[in-house]
Amino acid sequence: MRAHGEGRFELVVSGHLLRELEGVLARPKFRPYLTAEQARHYVQALGREAQLAEEPVEPEAMSEDPGDDYLVALARVARAHVLVSGDPHLTSLQLPGLRVVAPREFLDRLP
Repeated sequence: MRAHGEGRFELVVSGHLLRELEGVLARPKFRPYLTAEQARHYVQALGREAQLAEEPVEPEAMSEDPGDDYLVALARVARAHVLVSGDPHLTSLQLPGLRVVAPREFLDRLP
């Protein structure tokens, strides 16, 4: 969030994506890293700080995982140039006008 706050990139989310993140961070396996309250506050902060994009209407099938197709469709709706994901289904896709990069690569390339 610090790099975003410094204006080094624009963060784009959707309501669906925020709800999914909240559900994932509520899982017990994340308790060693943050409390349930911290997770809620984190998701709320993302919702306040990020650009909220429209929900994609009908994601085109591109990947082995339909959830990945949603992320690509969201990136297209938001006119994003980069989609950050560590998911191999996504990072292996070759998409015109949209680079899919792993989080570490994204951070390493920030100005």
